[in-house]
Amino acid sequence: MGVAAVGTAAEAADNKKQFKYQDKPGKGGAKCSTCSLFKPPHGCQVVTGKISPNGWCVAYAKKAK
Repeated sequence: MGVAAVGTAAEAADNKKQFKYQDKPGKGGAKCSTCSLFKPPHGCQVVTGKISPNGWCVAYAKKAK
């Protein structure tokens, strides 16, 4: 039998801490709106909850041109 490695329901619903999400751009001006994981206007494929287009996290992956 397997045990899910999920903390509390609140942690599963908001994983911003896990991805070190911040509401400001990262190094070199990297920001959510230029990330391939960003889902306009305020969503992300990996970070849960509402995010800022000007935010950043460790999952940042620059969009291909």
